[in-house]
Parts: sequence; structure tokens; C-alpha cells
Amino acid sequence: MTNLAERLWFDWRHGTDTGLPMPRGRYQHKPQRFDHGFMYASSWTSEVGKAFAVTHAYLGASFESWTFIDIGCGKGKVVMQWRQLGQAHGLEQRCIGIDYYAPLVQIAQANHQKVFADSGEFFVLEASAADFTEWGEQVIAYLYNPFDEVVLATVMQTLVRQRAILIYNNPVHAKVPITAGFALIHHQRKTFHVNQETMIFASPSCALNRSPIVLVTSESNRV
Repeated sequence: MTNLAERLWFDWRHGTDTGLPMPRGRYQHKPQRFDHGFMYASSWTSEVGKAFAVTHAYLGASFESWTFIDIGCGKGKVVMQWRQLGQAHGLEQRCIGIDYYAPLVQIAQANHQKVFADSGEFFVLEASAADFTEWGEQVIAYLYNPFDEVVLATVMQTLVRQRAILIYNNPVHAKVPITAGFALIHHQRKTFHVNQETMIFASPSCALNRSPIVLVTSESNRV
């Protein structure tokens, strides 16, 4: 029941299509590096809210100037929720989604249109080919376990060279960011369910000398 509510409540509220998974067998064609990717499924709403709260607390006053990028954005739920959370805090942060499968990007654009009356910034792009500095020198990169350790290692090697915060939900290959040079700044796990585990990392150029962040959840972190 929790899994169903976490995935579908957002859609019930907004009339969007984000909650239903898309198995790889339903993909109409195989995009570049398809064999390294995993099926589409959406992050839990509560987990995105917690990650927002932690990242906002860590970056403080500079938070709004960082570009948010959902890598493997699928149908766009995290981009939309992140933008809503920012607006609830009086913030306008640039939010971007990339995915290697064009039909998913089209769904994300249609969903964003329903919620914000614009199609948002979604791009068809294979993650290991991305230059994230194109969207800003400071980025918050979100991953919901979209691909295997081969592609993840390439993405980490790109991100670690700039100011980057990495939010890794369902962190199956958590050793990869650490090997690349990222520092763990927060680890949250509520239950045994994989969707309720998120690790947040900082690249060397923005890893602050702080104690581990303790999350205090408030209603403003839920949408």
C-alpha cells in the first residue's frame, strides 16, 4: 500500500502520468547504451522531499543558484516535485531532466505542461555523453538507480570535476561515487525497502567541513 501511495498520489493530485513503471520490454526501440540501463520507475514522493530538505540545509543561501538535474528523469516526476518544493520555499531554481529514451521525455514534457503550464527543460541525452557544465558550474544531480556501474562510473568522472551534489536514491552502486572522489554527506534509510534509501554526496570542490546532516522533516517538504 505504501509503495502504491508513494508512486500514484502525485498523479492523483496533478492528473499526470508518472507512477506506473515502464518495463524495458515495452521500449519501442533500444537507445544508445540500452543494455546498461534499467526499467523506468518513479522515486517515492517522501524520499524526494527528504533529499530536498537535506540539500537545501547543506547549501544554505546558495541553494537557489545551483541547477537541479534529474539524470534518467523518465516521466519527469522528480523534476516537477523538486520545482514545487522550491516554490514552496519561495525559490526559483532551474530544474532539468535528461533521459536516453525519447518517448519518456515526451511524457515528461506533457506532465510538466499540466502542472506548470510549460513543457519544462527535458532533453533526450545519454548520460555518459553529457557535459553537465552546459547547464551550470554548480549542479545538484539526482539519480534513481537509472543505470549500471559502467555508465555510473563515467558520469561520476564527469561530475566530480565540477561543483556537484549527488543525490542517489536506491544506491545499488554506492561505491562508485566514493571511488570517483565524492564525499558522503548524508545517508538516510527508513526501512528495508530499497526506495527508502538515499545517499547524498558532494564533489571535492564543494564538500564542506561539517558534521553529518540531521534531517528534520516539515510539512513544507511534502507536496
